Amino acid sequence: MVMGENKRFVSEDYTDEHATIYARRYDEGMRNIKMSMVGKHIADIQGKRVLDTGAGIGYFSNLCHESGARVVATDHATSMVDRIRLRYGNRFSIVSCKTHLLPFSSDIFDVVLALDVIEHLYEVRRTLSEIRRVMKGGGTLLVTTDNPDFSVGVFHFSVAQRMLNMLPADMRDFLRRRYELALANRSRCATPQSTHVQYYSLPELVSLMQHTGFQLTYFDTFPNRASYGVYGKLVEKVITGSLKRYKWPSMLCVFKAE
Repeated sequence: MVMGENKRFVSEDYTDEHATIYARRYDEGMRNIKMSMVGKHIADIQGKRVLDTGAGIGYFSNLCHESGARVVATDHATSMVDRIRLRYGNRFSIVSCKTHLLPFSSDIFDVVLALDVIEHLYEVRRTLSEIRRVMKGGGTLLVTTDNPDFSVGVFHFSVAQRMLNMLPADMRDFLRRRYELALANRSRCATPQSTHVQYYSLPELVSLMQHTGFQLTYFDTFPNRASYGVYGKLVEKVITGSLKRYKWPSMLCVFKAE
């Protein structure tokens, strides 16, 4: 799914405000589910060489470092590189570069992270080819990205919004005032502008990866929030197997380099 934005985003579009909001999402636990899911796949990486592409604020770079990996974090946005250095100093290597022009030798990384990266890319195939070049054969690539498929897990929100719109204006205003604090907290995590350029369904992503030398070994979907709640736990229990792609609006995929 190609987004309708005509502007071509550059590194300067990722502002200090973006970095602050990204940090808030992790520091205040608003990405707990994602943090837990990714964490399970990087739990056994002691001594391995890890490349975190599009590292953002460096949360997962540091998590890998604390697990004993030799980490290199990269990002092309000055605001993000500066924020990584501010948060983590010299704990691990930090390189400013574009994902399709990686300044590394071939076949040197055991694990590569591309977390919330692919939806921002214009040169997707070039990026994946570069990632495959710097990875060792049999290495692991972790990808998280938006899931454009229908999501059962958030369906009730769209129903609630439709029901709200059907209510009399005074009642709508009352309910909005009642939950203005929750809405304010949600807005604290909204970026000033979205820099997403393209979304990929699971079949589209798998096909793209196969053409650049990767095979899918694991996938699941998840909500970008702190906890599942009662309804979310029910969704997790009931929807399994290949239908997992329809659970939530974000997905985690693990690929093996051929």
